[in-house]
Amino acid sequence: MSTVIRIVCLANGAPSVESGRYIVRADVNAHGGRGWLVTTTDPSKARRFRDQATAFEFWNRQSTKLPVRMDGQPNRPLTAFTVEILPVDDVAPGQLAAFGE
Repeated sequence: MSTVIRIVCLANGAPSVESGRYIVRADVNAHGGRGWLVTTTDPSKARRFRDQATAFEFWNRQSTKLPVRMDGQPNRPLTAFTVEILPVDDVAPGQLAAFGE
């Protein structure tokens, strides 16, 4: 069963304009390593992952353009959000997104 990523809130618990939306595309190296994100309210348009582990790896990716934040911690732009990795079973073969961009 494939999975999708739904944004719950910011990592600090505050609401976000992205809350309740599904990730369609993301680039952790965009904007100098600060990241870029496209989301949707339609789960059928969300990026599909083959399993929870692959979705987690995607969410947890570290920028290669700016690998370390000013505080010395790894720069993982998508972890600015608390997310849910949800199963979906409406995916046709060949519709799963490959890992990476």
